[in-house]
Amino acid sequence: MNTLLIDYNFIEDTSNFHRRDYNLVPQFFNNNTYGFTAFSGVFQYGINIPYFNLVDITPFNYSVNDSFYHHLANYHCAVMPLYDGNTMHTVFFGGSSMYYIDSISNSMLVDSLVPFVNTISVVSRYADGTITENSFSNKMPALLGTNAYFIPNENITLQGGIIDLNNFISDSLHVGYIIGGIKSPMPNISKIDASISEASSHIYKVYIQNTVNIDEYNAPIKFACYPNPASDNIIIDIAPYKQYKIEIFNSKGVLLQSIYPESEKTYINTIELNNGIYLVKVSNKSYTAVKKVMVIN
Repeated sequence: MNTLLIDYNFIEDTSNFHRRDYNLVPQFFNNNTYGFTAFSGVFQYGINIPYFNLVDITPFNYSVNDSFYHHLANYHCAVMPLYDGNTMHTVFFGGSSMYYIDSISNSMLVDSLVPFVNTISVVSRYADGTITENSFSNKMPALLGTNAYFIPNENITLQGGIIDLNNFISDSLHVGYIIGGIKSPMPNISKIDASISEASSHIYKVYIQNTVNIDEYNAPIKFACYPNPASDNIIIDIAPYKQYKIEIFNSKGVLLQSIYPESEKTYINTIELNNGIYLVKVSNKSYTAVKKVMVIN
């Protein structure tokens, strides 16, 4: 079958597009424009190290972000894009990277040979344009991910296979599969024997979990938070009622409201909140309890 491309513009930028083995990932940008971002890749002109900047590509233009330095995923790997209507997350599974997190010191180390890694990291783009990078405590089960692919669960995707986080209303969500790629017995094998690596023969089923890592210290606080998902109001029911503080946080951990309830039931208006997941924290001087609630307007 022949395919004819029409109505397109050709853009040449050999400084920023002269890269290979990079991750080209569908994205929603901060104005909800759909496009793609080119993450990392190899090699820079005149030096055998990866690219660390981002190139955002929309239907009408492109922009180079040199202010963000992408440390933890420098080569093509399995990549999972997620969006909650406000924040765009891009998760990188293993692969090869010049930077990696030392398992003992938990500090970032550098290896210019760009070794295989088992890091799982995420680049998050917030509505205000801020971009951050973090690593997860969970790791790949081996040195996996290089040249692998993430296949999303099409039942929960938006445009371009981006996972819709507004489907995340339970404790666990099946988001897709990781297939293919290279499995290596050690980080650096190019100067030993590259043939000791092998193609991965496993298919990995990927879940994300809706958990809060807060030590509740056997908290005796019992409260209900409903409806979940919420659209107009969140009702917080604390019984028996005592003197508590209620705090509402967004998914970035930013405090939005602090309330000192005067009865068992407290109503939180959610009309002006963006769609997404919020934390409801109830505490007194001794104890803290937290629940998550989804807001869908």
